[in-house]
Amino acid sequence: MSKLARIIGNIQAALASGNVTRTAAVDGLAREYAIECRRVYERLDRCEEFLSKGLISESVFLARTVPDLLDELTLLEFPEKSSWEEVVELYQLPMPPEIQLHKAVSINRAYSDHHLQQDLLGRWRLVNIGHAPLARRLGILRQLCRLDPNNIAYLDNLGDLEVERLSDMLATAREASSKGDPFTLRKLIEELDNSANWSQTPDRGIASEIRNFGQSSREQAARKEAQAFLRQILDAFRHREESRLQSLWPQFLDKCSEAAVPPGDDMFRVAQPAKIWLEESQVRKERRNRREQAHEQIWSALRDEATTEEELLKYSDFYERNKENFGTMDPGLAQALDTRLERFQRKDQARETLIMGVAFVLGALAIVSFLAFIIMRSR
Repeated sequence: MSKLARIIGNIQAALASGNVTRTAAVDGLAREYAIECRRVYERLDRCEEFLSKGLISESVFLARTVPDLLDELTLLEFPEKSSWEEVVELYQLPMPPEIQLHKAVSINRAYSDHHLQQDLLGRWRLVNIGHAPLARRLGILRQLCRLDPNNIAYLDNLGDLEVERLSDMLATAREASSKGDPFTLRKLIEELDNSANWSQTPDRGIASEIRNFGQSSREQAARKEAQAFLRQILDAFRHREESRLQSLWPQFLDKCSEAAVPPGDDMFRVAQPAKIWLEESQVRKERRNRREQAHEQIWSALRDEATTEEELLKYSDFYERNKENFGTMDPGLAQALDTRLERFQRKDQARETLIMGVAFVLGALAIVSFLAFIIMRSR
């Protein structure tokens, strides 16, 4: 049993008596308890100082020295602690320092990190003995550096392995490029672009060459996809499938752009007839839509009895002036428009005839009245 455990046992026994009076034994117990608490907290501060410097192994070693620091911190949280503090305060005895729980949590986490570090060290020895692939060795070493960032040996090995890994990546990129393997190149560039993978910026020349291999591979893959779209475009053109061709064309252009296909490339020359036909078809479609809209406007005007002759003439004149865009007017619509305009003309003629008749009658009446007046005067 540790000294702290014995002291806490005596405190619990004293509190269990039910009435703790101030005696020399109680005073001595309070002094011993305060001294032991300060000793534990001083160890805790020392461990925390090691952790702040990244010295995990040293911190864990100090904490595990008998008596174990975490065991003693656990002892200090005994159930009767608050009752004892009331006694100490009542008799104005030495008060132990406040425990800083965040430091205890840090030490506890360091135990786990140290255990992981020991496991990684074991794996590090195995991968080096077995000459494991460089990427695997580098991955383990990076984890060790994250756990122990102030370990000079780790950092030196990391720098050497990163240089070696970069050369290895370039060789792999060349091989993948010659085999047309875009997946491997994409993974290499992802590794290259992840800043967490490198303690120092990778050599720009080597990095640029690897990226160029990746870009070339992407362009080759995109060109193959563009060629596949071109075959579909030619098939759609052969069968005059306008909607299918209209869907395929922008996808073909996107892949050509991704592949950096120059404007004078044979793929564009082969696709040109399909493009022309599609554009002409779309022009015809737009013209048909405009014609249908113009027809619908005129039909709507004809169905409305309130439409005036002047309005119908404007529609007719507008259609005639844009005949090049609309095409020939539908015969049924043209006949209905002519019929409606003729009705307006007949109404106008009838009105003119009526006006002339009335004028003639009024003129005749005026003449008769004038003659009657002259005859009456002559008598």
